[in-house]
Amino acid sequence: KALFINTTDANGVTQEEYDALVAFYNSTNGDNWNNNTNWLSEEDVSEWYGVTVAGGHVSELELTVNNLTGNLPSEIDGLAYLERLDLYLNEIQGTIPSQLGNIVTLEYLGLSYNEFEGPIPVELGVLSNLYQINLNNNNLTGTIPASLGNLSNLTDLSLRYNNLEGEIPAEIGGMTNIVNLLLSNTNISGSIPSEFENLTNLNYFDIQNTKINGLADLSQLSDDA
Repeated sequence: KALFINTTDANGVTQEEYDALVAFYNSTNGDNWNNNTNWLSEEDVSEWYGVTVAGGHVSELELTVNNLTGNLPSEIDGLAYLERLDLYLNEIQGTIPSQLGNIVTLEYLGLSYNEFEGPIPVELGVLSNLYQINLNNNNLTGTIPASLGNLSNLTDLSLRYNNLEGEIPAEIGGMTNIVNLLLSNTNISGSIPSEFENLTNLNYFDIQNTKINGLADLSQLSDDA
């Protein structure tokens, strides 16, 4: 006789995922969201606004332009099967939690147009499934983590309009599938690493309004550069 194991025990997802969503709601002032339909109700999590469930797990959390404030909680890594996190155009403050690095299934990270501060977590460099990172238009500081060079599947990286400084790490040359690399309107300085010769798929390289040596007006590389 086949053994049936029920892995979903809290509104259609695991208890850990349910608890992570509750922490997320409370930490981002969910009562004041523009739309919080069914959140924290008895409805299955798949019926909560902005949540997608696949195979009994939360696969997407998309709450763009929804008046999220407060902080992104460290408990976010309870969403261990999350593939897409999109919180574009809200007012979330505080640091980007390093615990995001525990969500190894993550493919898309969109935190642009918020009020995040502090450094970009080096832990993002272990998320080998990531293909797009949008962190532009925040208040991020520090340097670009060299660990991001491990993201060989990444096609889009946008860090524009932040207070980042320091030089572009040579390790970025390891992002061999990168197509769009957007670093404009930051305090990044130094020169372009020679390792960029490895970026044969790079189509758009935006470094306008930076402190890159002698190349402040360079914004695009040709396809054969």
